[in-house]
Amino acid sequence: MRILFILAALLLVVLLFSIKHESLSLKAKVMLTIVISIVCAAACFYQFEFENRQAKSQEILTLFNQGKILKCGDIEVNNSKFNYEFGTSSFVAKRAITELRSIKVDIKNCEAK
Repeated sequence: MRILFILAALLLVVLLFSIKHESLSLKAKVMLTIVISIVCAAACFYQFEFENRQAKSQEILTLFNQGKILKCGDIEVNNSKFNYEFGTSSFVAKRAITELRSIKVDIKNCEAK
């Protein structure tokens, strides 16, 4: 995905510099090139961070499905007491476990114990 952002930015810069100087000054072209570069860098950074968060969530979910205990703040989560809800990306206490009733833990707050 980063390659697509970079290629699109390069294409925009090439198109920008192919415009005649009467329509757009060199200073404006340089400024637009800088803006395009910043937007492309921000998009690449966002994509990188998103992929890292997704990988961490997938790793936590795999450990949960394997029956491992997860540390989520001050709560210990395992698959015998909690269910994973895909819609909210969170762990919800099972109804049969009365001491944990109505507890909902976001997967972002969890780590392997």
